[in-house]
Amino acid sequence: MLVVGCGDYDNILNSEEEESEPTPFRLYLDEEMDGNGFYHKTYPRGSGNSYGRIYCETIPTQRVFWSSPNTFDTYHQQQWFSTPIIQYSTYTSNEGTTQQLYYLYEQFIGDTLYLVGGLSEETWSYVSVIID
Repeated sequence: MLVVGCGDYDNILNSEEEESEPTPFRLYLDEEMDGNGFYHKTYPRGSGNSYGRIYCETIPTQRVFWSSPNTFDTYHQQQWFSTPIIQYSTYTSNEGTTQQLYYLYEQFIGDTLYLVGGLSEETWSYVSVIID
């Protein structure tokens, strides 16, 4: 690679790369957290299904991607479909906060669910939720 130029520009080959500050990023729930870092969500007994809510704090007007390895199954037109309990993406507000719903149903009682949120491959996190 050969770089040639003239003028008062810094030499990019000799410039020191400054490491940028990490992007602030935090996922949390409005549920109780135990001493091991697991959130606990009480399933509303007698309900066929329900939803929980996860929150994210980061920089303003930022897209947050959501995923989960946990799925629920539905039967439609003689086929079974698996769908993640949380999907898609949201954008943070001007204050840098956003929220997303995740799906619950009765078979999840006693299970630990994992909710993943991220800005990029380098900036992401997850929370663990035990369904009581």
